[in-house]
Amino acid sequence: MSNKAKVLNATTIAGIAVAMLGLLGTFIVLGVQALIVDSEPQYDEGTLELTMPWDGEDEPAGTDDPAADDGELHDARKEVESYSFDENLWARDQTEHLDAYDLDVACLFSISYPELKGDGKHIEKANQELRAAAMKMVRTYYEDPSAEAVEQVKTLAESGKDYVPEGAQAALTSVVTYAVTYNTDHFISVVFSDEYCVGSELNSLIGMRTVNINLDTGEVYAIDDVLTVKKSMATSFVDNLVQTSGEDGDGDGVITDDECLTLQIAGRKPFENALRGRGELADHVATCFFVDGNGKVNLGATYFLSSSVGIVSGWWDVTLTDEQVESGKKDSSFWDVLEQ
Repeated sequence: MSNKAKVLNATTIAGIAVAMLGLLGTFIVLGVQALIVDSEPQYDEGTLELTMPWDGEDEPAGTDDPAADDGELHDARKEVESYSFDENLWARDQTEHLDAYDLDVACLFSISYPELKGDGKHIEKANQELRAAAMKMVRTYYEDPSAEAVEQVKTLAESGKDYVPEGAQAALTSVVTYAVTYNTDHFISVVFSDEYCVGSELNSLIGMRTVNINLDTGEVYAIDDVLTVKKSMATSFVDNLVQTSGEDGDGDGVITDDECLTLQIAGRKPFENALRGRGELADHVATCFFVDGNGKVNLGATYFLSSSVGIVSGWWDVTLTDEQVESGKKDSSFWDVLEQ
């Protein structure tokens, strides 16, 4: 994360907010909040610890507690009969002229992702989905950028030109690590964490994507396929975010909504509504899900929120109770394969 300081006026903040909101569909920000205020950018990394791509020799991050709601990756992979795991790494570290942007771009990519080895009918499909999720930043902004992507990069490079590496006119970074949070012979759930920047280092954040795939059928599940986010889920999500990422500023032993950065920007009710796809902030929040090492469904959400004084972006998750899952369960083969 960049720790450089720069005075940002309201126009600059608004421009960054508009351009970076377009990234919400591509990235889900994990366990970190970044705030840009009128005086200088400030970063609060909370409990998150970035880990290097797993090389298969040491324990992956977070294996001590596969169900903690703490903004960290928790790898809980298990040995199964039908497949094994290989580790892949795709990397670039160079400044090159990218014709799509007509700019010299400092490119730093380190993309780690798993590959399943086995004879199952849908192993190849699973591997395609896993690689695509890991490489999404590379594909979207480096290999085949759309006109919208080109505009985003140019806008953010210009607004953050003092934060571009020497010898370059723009920057693109994607450092992806991952965790296999749950797996059986029939199903796998994987979370990808992406430390990225678009345009300049001023726009450095951490994103997350998930892949949930039925290895018997090749079906890939998104949250809208399996679950309706109910009010109790949204409330639990916000309660957990406040208590885990908020700060007891007055030292009274109680963390209130006013002591949580995200709710200072958004407010509880608008944020809870957005988690349910409702209200004016709905386009600023993207929900997802994964299964943790205890076989429990977790609700996750990316948010990118702004006000006249700042921008806050983050990702968090909460483990849903069995009662909450039952209240929002949709008709999907996911529930059957999860029980196998």
